[in-house]
Amino acid sequence: MNEKECPLGGAVVVAKFFLKLAGYFALVAVCHVCLAALWLDDEIVSMRDYWRERFAEHQAVVFLGDSSAFSWDHEQDERSIPEMLDELLPDHGVATLAEVGKGMDEYAVALRFMEKEGYRPEFVIVEVNLRAFSETLYFNPALQFAKQKRILGQPPWLLNLFFRPFSVFRVFNLQPVSQERYDSHVVYRDGLGAMPLAESLERLKQAETTEEQGAIYYQREYLYELTPEHPEMIAMVECVKIIKRMGATPIFYFTPAAFTVGEQYAGPQFTARIEQNRALIRDALEGLGIHILDFARIADPSEFLRDPFPTEHVSAAGRLPVAEGLARAIREAGKSAAPTSATS
Repeated sequence: MNEKECPLGGAVVVAKFFLKLAGYFALVAVCHVCLAALWLDDEIVSMRDYWRERFAEHQAVVFLGDSSAFSWDHEQDERSIPEMLDELLPDHGVATLAEVGKGMDEYAVALRFMEKEGYRPEFVIVEVNLRAFSETLYFNPALQFAKQKRILGQPPWLLNLFFRPFSVFRVFNLQPVSQERYDSHVVYRDGLGAMPLAESLERLKQAETTEEQGAIYYQREYLYELTPEHPEMIAMVECVKIIKRMGATPIFYFTPAAFTVGEQYAGPQFTARIEQNRALIRDALEGLGIHILDFARIADPSEFLRDPFPTEHVSAAGRLPVAEGLARAIREAGKSAAPTSATS
C-alpha cells in the first residue's frame, strides 16, 4: 500500500515536512553559532570596551550624572563638576559616567555592569536632578538607551549569538516607548490643564516670548507629582542596593534648582511641588540609611544658564560649590572610616 492509499499518508507527509524544516533551522542555527564565534559583533565589543576603558586605572570615585554636571554654554571655565572634583581630590581619581539624558534607570544599569566586572570604587556619587523624573525625559523614546542597557546587562556570549536575531524578532525590545505613545501621553500641570506631551511641546515652540516659553517649560518639567512607584524612584533604590553590595559609600545629592526663576514662570506652586517631591526622595533615601546632600539652593539665580530662559544648568560659579561640597563629604567620610590608633 503506498502513501496515497494509506489512511495516515497525509500525516506522514506533514511529519516529513516538519522534520526537514527542523533540520533546516538546526543547520541555520549551527552556521550562526559558528559565524558568531569567528566574528564578534563590533558594536557589542566597542560599547563594552568603551565602558571598561573608563575603569582602566583604579578610580576611587565614580560620578553618575547627566548634562547638569557640565557646562551648557560657551564659558571661559568649561570644567564639569567631576573634573573640578578630580582636581580637588588628586589622590582619589574620579571616573565619570555622566551623559545627557541619563537618569536613575541608566545609573542602575551602569552599576550592575561595574559590579559584574568586579570594579570596586570607594565612593559612588549619584546626581538627583528633579527634572530627570519628568515624563519628557524618562518617558522620551530618544532617551531610553535600550540598546546600551541590553548590551551592558547581558552576557557577551549571549549577545554575540542572539542580539541581532532577537532584535529583529522583537525578543529584545529596543524601542520600549514608541513616538506615538510618547506624543499622546497626557500630562497634567497646574495652569496648563491636561494635554498630550506633543501639544505641550508644540506650544513651547510657538510661544512668542521668553516668559511664555519659561511658563510652559517649568510647569511641564517640574510640576509633576512624584510617587514611590515612579520608575526612577524604584531605580534609585536599586542603585543604593548595588552600591552597598560593591562595598562603596553612596553619596547622593540634589542638583541646583532655579527656585526664584521657577516661581517667576510657574508661580508659587513651583516651590511647593518641588519641596513635596524632594521630601519623598529624601525620605526614601533616609529609609535606606542615606543622607542626601542638598545643593538645591547653593547657586545664585544669576548663575543659571539661559537657553533662552534659565534651566537646570549652571555656570562654573554654580558648579564649583557643588564640587567643593562633594569633596568635603568624601574627605569627611574617609576620616570617619579611617582606623583610630589607641592612645595611652
